[in-house]
Amino acid sequence: MVKPRIAILVDAENVAARHWPQIAERARQAGTVQSCRIFGDFTEDRLGRWLDLARAEGLQPVLRLSGGKNASDIAITVAAMDMLHTARLEAVYLVTSDQDFAPLAQRLREGGLRVFGFGLANTPETLRVACTEFTVLAAEKAARPMAVAAE
Repeated sequence: MVKPRIAILVDAENVAARHWPQIAERARQAGTVQSCRIFGDFTEDRLGRWLDLARAEGLQPVLRLSGGKNASDIAITVAAMDMLHTARLEAVYLVTSDQDFAPLAQRLREGGLRVFGFGLANTPETLRVACTEFTVLAAEKAARPMAVAAE
């Protein structure tokens, strides 16, 4: 049986790196991760742990320098739409608590992808219901590194 192909898109400015083990474990169990991109302004000290994870686990950081409060959000949306139209995926893991991503989740689902949302307890219901499934993140113990398939 072929495992579903998954892309993971992380809003690093919205979800702390300490939640990565929970996300990585779910992805490992669910399918083959084709791509994992972490979006944020990594010049901010608070995002340094995401860079450590990127180095350790082969994740792809996407640097958005001071492009305003929605620069990363726009970059995530563009990447997701590119993947919808060019990648052979069955699912997208959307890691954010930002309700502004609800239309993106809906559009990805309309395009035939399953959207698994991961966010904090305060994530608005509009994003939760827009996803195929939504998981509230809780701090977890460190998980083993995840191998990301070549794109």
